[in-house]
Amino acid sequence: MNDKRIGLVLWVTGTVWAASLCGCQIKKPTVELQDIEVTGIDLVKLEATFTFKVTNPNAFDIKLRRVDYELKTPEGLFASGRQDQPLTLPGGQAAMMHLPVSVRHTKLMEVARKIESGEGCPYEMDTRSRFRVWWLDLTVPSRHVGKVPAFQPPRVSFKTAKVTLELNPVVQVVLNVTNPNGFDLPSAEVSGSLRCGGEVLLELRKCPATAMPAGKTVEMVIPIVVGAHTAVNVTKSLAAHELIHFDGSLKITPPPSFKKMLLGEKGP
Repeated sequence: MNDKRIGLVLWVTGTVWAASLCGCQIKKPTVELQDIEVTGIDLVKLEATFTFKVTNPNAFDIKLRRVDYELKTPEGLFASGRQDQPLTLPGGQAAMMHLPVSVRHTKLMEVARKIESGEGCPYEMDTRSRFRVWWLDLTVPSRHVGKVPAFQPPRVSFKTAKVTLELNPVVQVVLNVTNPNGFDLPSAEVSGSLRCGGEVLLELRKCPATAMPAGKTVEMVIPIVVGAHTAVNVTKSLAAHELIHFDGSLKITPPPSFKKMLLGEKGP
């Protein structure tokens, strides 16, 4: 060990000893789950934000450097990630820390089938919050248990369209949407395009859509005001019976039951 390292060790030891004599004992901060909000569901993934209350019991400031998390199911590690937004906590105060998590439906359904769970997949959320107190690093673990909803994304396909050639032409797009789940899905938002032979016929931008009953196929009728050129192209493709398909996504309003399942033992 060189002189610099010896000096550093002596300085750290002396400072800790002096702080102890002054009553400045370092207390570990606490990290407690407060809420889970499902922020988005589409045809590919479910996104949620885990909100934790982080409390500093000390009389001096501490810094939360980062949070590592692992989402585990009975089949093993399901997802993992890191939150790298530093947070300074004044002495004796608390703050909320938000941890965004994304889960792909295909992976979730694969696990749900293996454990034969039609309602949801049990999970454990393990977090390790990394704090810095002066020169010292502190790690505070926490765990939460709940269920990830066994959600199957709806199937969306183009059915037909009707063009009204007026002063402002309107295309009534009809989509077939099948909800394969055992629960209703609230209203949705459709974005994407109608394509024919690789070409875009019509753009759909954040169009409101109707609710989707459990286990049913519904027709979603979406009126879109278009220009004359687009109206003519859509009319020609329909008249020629060309193959038209929908290429896009469906943003779904999360059912209230999802939050309750994710909260698990912290739920009401």
